[in-house]
Amino acid sequence: MALNIKNAETEALVTELARLTGRSKTATVTEALRKYKAELDPSPTVGRDRYDRLLNIAHHAQSLAEEGIADPDSLYDEDGLFQ
Repeated sequence: MALNIKNAETEALVTELARLTGRSKTATVTEALRKYKAELDPSPTVGRDRYDRLLNIAHHAQSLAEEGIADPDSLYDEDGLFQ
């Protein structure tokens, strides 16, 4: 399968990136497209991992509230991170 680039700026960018990376133009375009796709459509596991971490924090905060933690400073460790 062929891809025919008919845009001078695009050709120049691919040529320059290939030169800077020491890769072929094909490898350069492939890597650039992979990175761009990842920006637009992140892996669903990234969102799920973030959701799971936030849910764990919420559950932990709820359990602390149910225990009657009165001092908000006790929720953080010596580095100021939520426990």
